Amino acid sequence: MRKIVIAIILIACFACNSDSEDNEGFQQNSVSKIVTTTYVLGNPEVINRKNYLNNRPKVDSVYSVSNDIWIYINFFYENDRLVRRETNTEGSNQVDEFLIDYDDFGRIIQTTETTNSFTSSTSFTYEELAITSVNNYNGDITTKVFHLNTDGIIYKEVNSNGTLEVLYDQDYNVISFNSLEVPISTYTYDNNLLPPDNFQFFKKFMLGDYKNNVILFENSISGAAFSDIATIPKYHLSVTNSSFTHTYEWTFNNNGYPISRKTLDENNHLIFQIEYFYN
Repeated sequence: MRKIVIAIILIACFACNSDSEDNEGFQQNSVSKIVTTTYVLGNPEVINRKNYLNNRPKVDSVYSVSNDIWIYINFFYENDRLVRRETNTEGSNQVDEFLIDYDDFGRIIQTTETTNSFTSSTSFTYEELAITSVNNYNGDITTKVFHLNTDGIIYKEVNSNGTLEVLYDQDYNVISFNSLEVPISTYTYDNNLLPPDNFQFFKKFMLGDYKNNVILFENSISGAAFSDIATIPKYHLSVTNSSFTHTYEWTFNNNGYPISRKTLDENNHLIFQIEYFYN
């Protein structure tokens, strides 16, 4: 069970037999696979492999370096939007189901997560410049309000613990998350080299055209991180908070598409590596 919990946490935090050298000979249009390796003390420990179709994840597997599969996740879409996510153990035992309902405008109006131990349902009510979220977790009700700016983008979350506000650049890449105007975490970007329009970051292309869905999917303003909400996404160079500083090193193929992203800690130790493969 501990392995399953670790695997689910890793998937919440991120994001064929071809190799990157093979990819360089083709004009790439969409990602086919993303492989994330987690390192502990310099050694690979956990591998997360997502297989994609039409630039959206279809199957997500989490396994150890010894090839022991811990969990796998299937994604189901309707009208080019994610409507169901099923998490199973290696023995095909379903341990989690996540359902998403949308309104006629493509906005998330409800999410429902069911596991062996709990049911959590969140409904969203829309006003002109606010979205109210009501979560029912096994009968425990909590409410939060997301505030929208004049562009209709969520910039503030007010919940029972206080207020969390996000500062964007002009293209809606997150610059910082702030509490009481004090930065909790800050991000830097490459403002010169921009990704291809169809490059897959994390939840891009999964949840339709309504930008705020990436936040409502998580029921947290932290869902805005990593450029899913951006109008012009940019490559991350670093993220800093009170606990750590991570820097990102990107490498690219001859067509200008990323083939890897390394995450390094403040001591320059490798902690994550993401490899991108394309059709």
